[in-house]
Amino acid sequence: MDLGRQFFNKHTGLLSKWLLPYVVLLIVPLIINIYTYSMMDKVVHDQTVSTNSLALSQVKQNVDKVLSDVHQAYIQLFFLDILKVDHRDSDEATIQYDIHKTVDSLKTIGTSYPSISNIILYNQAADFVITASSATGSRNYYEVINPFGNATYEEFLQTLQGKYAGSLVAAQVNLQGVTSALIYQKTIFDMYDSTYGYNVFFVLEDGVLYNQLQQTDLLQNGLFAIVDEQDSHIVTTQGDDKLRSDLMACLQNGTPNSGTVVSNVKSEVFELQYYMLMPENRFWAEKRSIGRMFWLSILLCLILGALVIFSSMRHNYNPLKNLSDIIRRKSGLLQADDDLISIYQSASNMIEQYSRVLSTQTASLRTAFLQRFVRGREEGDTLEEHFGTYHIDFLSDDFYVALIYIEDYSAFFEGAETLSRDEKFGFAHLTVTNIFEELCADFCQPYYVDLDYTVGYIINLKPGTKNRLQETLAQMQEFVKEHFGIITSIGISGLQKGTANVPLAYNQAQEALDYRTVVGVETITEYSQILHGGKAFFYPLDLEQQLIGCIKAGKLEEAQQTLDVIYATNLSEQSLSSDTARCLMFNLISTMMKALSASGETTHTEVNSEQYIGRLFDCKTIQEVRGIVLEMMRDICSVNAQQVQQKDELIPKIIAYIREHYQDPALSVSELAAQFGFHPTYLSNAFKTKTGHGLYDFIKEVRIDAAKTLLKESSETVNAIAQQCGFTNSKTFTRTFKSVTGLTPGKFRDV
Repeated sequence: MDLGRQFFNKHTGLLSKWLLPYVVLLIVPLIINIYTYSMMDKVVHDQTVSTNSLALSQVKQNVDKVLSDVHQAYIQLFFLDILKVDHRDSDEATIQYDIHKTVDSLKTIGTSYPSISNIILYNQAADFVITASSATGSRNYYEVINPFGNATYEEFLQTLQGKYAGSLVAAQVNLQGVTSALIYQKTIFDMYDSTYGYNVFFVLEDGVLYNQLQQTDLLQNGLFAIVDEQDSHIVTTQGDDKLRSDLMACLQNGTPNSGTVVSNVKSEVFELQYYMLMPENRFWAEKRSIGRMFWLSILLCLILGALVIFSSMRHNYNPLKNLSDIIRRKSGLLQADDDLISIYQSASNMIEQYSRVLSTQTASLRTAFLQRFVRGREEGDTLEEHFGTYHIDFLSDDFYVALIYIEDYSAFFEGAETLSRDEKFGFAHLTVTNIFEELCADFCQPYYVDLDYTVGYIINLKPGTKNRLQETLAQMQEFVKEHFGIITSIGISGLQKGTANVPLAYNQAQEALDYRTVVGVETITEYSQILHGGKAFFYPLDLEQQLIGCIKAGKLEEAQQTLDVIYATNLSEQSLSSDTARCLMFNLISTMMKALSASGETTHTEVNSEQYIGRLFDCKTIQEVRGIVLEMMRDICSVNAQQVQQKDELIPKIIAYIREHYQDPALSVSELAAQFGFHPTYLSNAFKTKTGHGLYDFIKEVRIDAAKTLLKESSETVNAIAQQCGFTNSKTFTRTFKSVTGLTPGKFRDV
């Protein structure tokens, strides 16, 4: 028994002698005080949250009322005649009349919603600005008014010509002096031509929102902010710097700093979030007295603990001295109790861990330096110093830069749905880098550069070795595709001499990688192979109209032949530069959007055009565009061909129906549309396309032909003949008859 007690005392003496006074004197009162204090803190926190939520609810109602005015005004503006009429073939008088009506409409809308300070409607095609007070060109409007604060004309025009899906931004505007304002901006495309549209800007003075916010008394002690989808705060009320710092922390990390309560709610009008921040110390008075008692009890515990520690110091001195000796001597040759050896081992582990952290930080700094170096942001005398710091020893003055873009790695992760996109890319990235570095080790020294989603390497050739860079990259590309299903595209710079030209090599490699727009993905492109400048692409207007006409008529084979001509003419011998190829891609996408518009709403709906357009804009190469365009043409032509066939079968039925029912005064274009289940406009256009006659004119001609026959072969009165031919009265019959034949019915009978 005594032997066991001695063993226990030997191995746990330090713990018992040092911690026992703290356990006896401190742990119980500390637990009681901490529990009491935490409960009080929870009560105050809950009260703050409740008050905060109430204030935010009031603010939301007030601010949403202002933003709802903008929404309602936009709906009214959307139905203006100028946005629904195709002005491309309109005469000047019609356009001026519509502009005048629009100015009056904007004035009416502005009067209806006092919270809106100004409404600006910009015609992108005509470079024309319309407001509630004027209508003029953008240059004249800028020189007279300059509504966007101190912006230059170029900045003003760039703002007018942007493409906006509907967003609320803060800006400086001229409203009897430069002042802060909110602007809601949105692009409205023309229904006849997607390249022709309007940008609308609703201007709200900051004072309008602040007047609404001042109706909430609680804001005097807190901070209110309006935040958009990108977590950028558009409007904030006056608040101290700590609350603003807490707002930024909440947006970045999802949680505010301690001592602040945050509530947020979504706007019912726009994609906005309202945030309310309130300091907890606003309600601190209720627990201040308890806090004093808490600190007093803590102080008492500490005093008692200090007395006990002082009285027991002699018993604890020797263990502490031994521990101090162990820390001073790190040789490991110690004769000490096991518990002290454990403390030493723990200290050693901490030192090793610190060394690993330091090594990781050094690697991160090295990566950041190489990123700056390859992009030309590190130069001068400090380069050599950095090379030495990060142990970068170049073997020669011969440099290449290779950029490897991972196009697809989905086959590598089939069935691994639990991995995130970044995790999947990390595995694919690691696979590519390891294989390439293994293959090229015998002829060069590769320095990896992290370039976001592109794998970059500074290639330093070894002296006296053969340059096998392209061959090695080809082996790597084929290997990772065959064994891992990873698809890559590679750009290689030209040979550069000296470290000063490494940024030039990087730019060349980037340009070579971008050339996959022309040559396609899964290629290796050297800078010397790409075309610089190149010729303009061949895509005249008549060829575009021919392609649109074939698609509209449902002639798939002819449309494919036309597309083949476009590609064969432009891509023979890779005669286009990457920039020119992108322009051709965008023109082909524009053509397909025009073809959809020309084909009508029915085709637009059945083809699922939005999905196709999205896929087209996601294309990386011109060959990808070709594949999707062919697929899209097949669907559109299939729908259009069915519509052409319906027209061919429909027109004879309409003609027969008219000849059978022309005596009915109710026979009209609308009645025919209802009879055959089509829209009147569609029926009229289909009839005219097929016969060359307007539908209303054809009804009139059939009735007049019947009237001619009755006038020649019968002695009935003109009034009776008019009724038999479907006219409501003889006056209308006489006027119509004369407009067609040039004679009145009576004179026609005499002749």
